[in-house]
Amino acid sequence: MNKKKGEIMRLENLEINKEYTWKEICELVGFKYSTDGKTRARQLKELKQYAEVVDNGKTRKAKRYIIKSLLEQNLSNNTTIESNSNILGAYIDKNNSNKNEHEVSLIDGKPLYYEGEDEDELFFKIERNKHKLVLYRSYTYKKLTEILEIKYHGSSVCSKERQLSFIAQQIQLIKEGNKYKVVRIYRVPMFRALGNIDTTNGRLYGNMLLFAMTKYIAENPKAKDFLNTHNYMFFGRPYLYEQMLLCNEEYNEFRYNYKDLHKETKVPKDSIVDFYSHTNTQMKTTLQKGLKNLASRHIIKFDDKNAICIVGKNGNRRIATHEEIGLITQAEYEVKKDLGINNISAYINQGKGKYFYDKVNQYIRKQVHKGNEKYASFGKDFDQYYKVVLIYVTTQNLENGYKELIDDIEISLVSANDNFVDINLEYFNNTDIEKKQIVTTKGFGKEAHEKSVFEAKYKYLQGIYLLLEKLIGCGKPIAHKEAEKYKPKDN
Repeated sequence: MNKKKGEIMRLENLEINKEYTWKEICELVGFKYSTDGKTRARQLKELKQYAEVVDNGKTRKAKRYIIKSLLEQNLSNNTTIESNSNILGAYIDKNNSNKNEHEVSLIDGKPLYYEGEDEDELFFKIERNKHKLVLYRSYTYKKLTEILEIKYHGSSVCSKERQLSFIAQQIQLIKEGNKYKVVRIYRVPMFRALGNIDTTNGRLYGNMLLFAMTKYIAENPKAKDFLNTHNYMFFGRPYLYEQMLLCNEEYNEFRYNYKDLHKETKVPKDSIVDFYSHTNTQMKTTLQKGLKNLASRHIIKFDDKNAICIVGKNGNRRIATHEEIGLITQAEYEVKKDLGINNISAYINQGKGKYFYDKVNQYIRKQVHKGNEKYASFGKDFDQYYKVVLIYVTTQNLENGYKELIDDIEISLVSANDNFVDINLEYFNNTDIEKKQIVTTKGFGKEAHEKSVFEAKYKYLQGIYLLLEKLIGCGKPIAHKEAEKYKPKDN
């Protein structure tokens, strides 16, 4: 059956940057597939009103289409689009997770105005209470309003529908009789703009870094003198991750100690390995994005590849020389050989990173105490080394950059954590549990196998949600109050 006039296209089924045949696109969005060229051209024209669609540039016989982006300015009358990086971690009601349902649009294109309700107050009430909802659980409209602590419009159909359309900015619902099933809870509201900041680029993260550096200088009396003398600062990545609100301090406490994390949370070690492997990669990418943004604005230059900090037993820190970096590399190689390690990345991802680096530090200390002249520069008070991000910046540039941030303060210091965590959730939701399962269902038929996979997926995601809540979740800075404390004074 062809898509009727006014019927909603199922755009949420499309994945960005994935190749599809035209037949696959038709099945996903609800078009009737036709081999007629005119019909396809008309359908493609209609689709391009809502999405940027390009072909893969190959021959006509092998033509594939790629969805490059969704055109936000045309989506308000379409549907709540499921973002690839915008799903809130929430409790799952597994008893209702695989029912058949028919999606309904809760966006009617009408102005978001509610009689007797303040728009901003309604928005923040939903924002504050949406985490109380359980994924895949159905609620009556009245129960929904009670949980979200918003006004109940039982006798006013118009007000109810408008209110539901406002809820749809933050929660994707499926209509089931007189109830609504919660199928998505968005961290970042779908149609509410965050000023002129694009949270997919590096400016947000760059401003978080700039704020962290300014705060560090203001709170450490010796830091400003050091910066004025050397024109550089250095920070360990874990510290910057916390300052950017990508994680909390517990994330870094457990990053090389999976054994204790397993004891405390009861989350299987394999899930912890998956979690840290992915989030470490994402955090590095996010940090790079922020640093590159500051560099493109000529506020800093940086080196996050070769810079290493040498720490003495007295707590003094300094940047390692090129000769010392070479010796550290040699020490790492010797320890790797002694432990019989082939792939150091895999070894660290198993939670054994702390053990490895402790061994390397012991090796260097041993060389120093043996009187090995090559290692003499490390000093007898050498304690450890770690990799850092070396940031070249002057006090003046730091203050000038911070003044730019102040002009944009309300939308520059929102929590980067909200957007970052969603990327992790999307990844874990798509993890192939069927391949990860240890328990076999061979001989029990397709139905038993699918049930086993579903239950394994449920258990796996519950573990990931627990880790996200414990290790990633952190508070947001109060933009105005925080900014005023560190605002540079005009000369």
